[in-house]
Formats: sequence, structure tokens, C-alpha cells
Amino acid sequence: FEQSYDGSILDLVDADFSNPGRFSYDLNLLGEPNNEQNNFAVELIAEIEIKNAGTYSFGMNMDDGGRLEIDLGDGLQTVVERTTAGATDDFYGQIDFSSPGNYPIKIIYWDHVAAANLEVYAAPGSFDDFDDSMRLLGDVNNGGLSVIDKVARGDINCDGEINFSDISPFIGLLLSQ
Repeated sequence: FEQSYDGSILDLVDADFSNPGRFSYDLNLLGEPNNEQNNFAVELIAEIEIKNAGTYSFGMNMDDGGRLEIDLGDGLQTVVERTTAGATDDFYGQIDFSSPGNYPIKIIYWDHVAAANLEVYAAPGSFDDFDDSMRLLGDVNNGGLSVIDKVARGDINCDGEINFSDISPFIGLLLSQ
């Protein structure tokens, strides 16, 4: 099951059991109050708008794992990745855009147990640590990269199939943001 995703800013948390991360938007990831969310995966497919060519650094602040991939025209390339479960932490990567334009991006996030949170941010330049110039993807009012044509998919019970029961708890909330 796929659903158009109108919640543009990528700062998602399990509001009942989370680490707030670096930014304070904190959109409730699954929308089920008083119920800790575990063992799920979410995929976001979109395009980002790059206004100036050059090197950009991307960061993901997350609990458990995820991956950010960007297509420069020859297939998706992994830019940021965390393959093992663990406490909330930051992970970084860089990619060079040879020209301005819209570029396909795919973000996968998975949670095992305890806190669930994901922030995805970027800035022009090459950084291996958080820099004050970094802004959440989609936070265009504060200088973040624009996120376009978004589709969200989820597999909450991690059974390898994406169906309505997997995605329905969080899509309604995200679409209302």
C-alpha cells in the first residue's frame, strides 16, 4: 500500500517514547497515544530540489536503523546508512550534485524496540558532524531543501508485506500535518 505524504518536514517520533533529537517539530510517527511503537519500517520516496550545484552533507538522527539514497541519474546511491539497532545517534554522508535540479531520494527507517525517532537534514558543504547550517528536509521556511512528490509506505509488523493495516496508523496523522 502506498499513500501520498503531505507532512513535508522529516522530524518523526513515537510521541510516547522518544528522544526529541536535534529539532523540535516532532511529528507523531504512528499517531497512537499511550502506546509505544516497536518493530516497524517506513519508506519515503520523493524528490529533493537542489538550487545550487556542489557538495551537500546529509544527516540522519535516528534510533535504530535507516538509509538515505539519492539518484544522480545513474541509480540510487547510498549517502547515509545505519545497519544495526542502537540508541539515538547521528549519521552523516556527502554527495556531489553537478547541476541544480530535482533528484530522486529514498529514505528507509526501521525501529526495533524502545524509542522511535527519525530526523533527516542537510546543508551545502562537507560536514562529518552536525553543523548549525543544517536544516530538516522539507523545512523550506528555515532554509531546508524542498521535498516534492512524496509517497510513504510502511510495514509496521515487518512481515515483508506493505498493506493497509501496516500503514494506516501513521498516514492519517501525517496527512493532517
